Amino acid sequence: MKTQIYTDQVIGGAVQNGIYMAEQLQSDKMTEILQTAIEKESYARTALSESLHCVENLRDFVSNSENILGTMQTKHGEIAEHVEVEIRNGRDILNNIKPTATFDGVGRTAPEDYIIDGVQVQSKYIAGAGKSLDHVLEHLHKYPGFTEKGYYHIPKDQYELLEKVYNGENIEGITSRTIKKCQDAIKQIEEETSKPFSEVVKPGISSYKDVQLGKIDETIDGYEQEFHRTTEDNIEKIREHRRTEEI
Repeated sequence: MKTQIYTDQVIGGAVQNGIYMAEQLQSDKMTEILQTAIEKESYARTALSESLHCVENLRDFVSNSENILGTMQTKHGEIAEHVEVEIRNGRDILNNIKPTATFDGVGRTAPEDYIIDGVQVQSKYIAGAGKSLDHVLEHLHKYPGFTEKGYYHIPKDQYELLEKVYNGENIEGITSRTIKKCQDAIKQIEEETSKPFSEVVKPGISSYKDVQLGKIDETIDGYEQEFHRTTEDNIEKIREHRRTEEI
């Protein structure tokens, strides 16, 4: 009988100890989940602060139009370059990606306007998709072999239009003559570079109108709001993941 009582006590103690250990492990796990979530939220807020530095860099640049190259009608070209570098880097920071867009080592009269991930990029923000393509071809003729180590950016809205032209889609509001001109330019670019058009010409971050002097402040405000929304979404995902892990 004593042996049975002793055995029951041992078993009971082991069960209680097991319950305690399980509870402790659960508590440790919950603490770890909470700590991880706190760290991720802290990083998200720090990333927002760093990304907003990119926005402020852009604001500083456009605040004094006298320091921007070109006439009042062409200054948007250099504005587009700074939007590309600063906003691209800001987005990378928010997504925990090391920023790679830079002006470092690029002269104002160099073949490239900026560098992205070690690749040279020339920006062509010209009024009209056909004219942007004309400027791409002019640059190609001035700097033969540029596309062996680089590519071109054109306004996002123009690129979307040219994709439709390339795919032979019907486009309202565009004359057949303009479509033919764009098709011929695309074909010439592919023939002269021996590359697909999509590898030679890519869409920039902004549309043509968004980088104009009268519009750029509103555009920058929009990017700032985007960064805040992205951060809020990232934090909500972190909290949702934590709630899922706690169940």
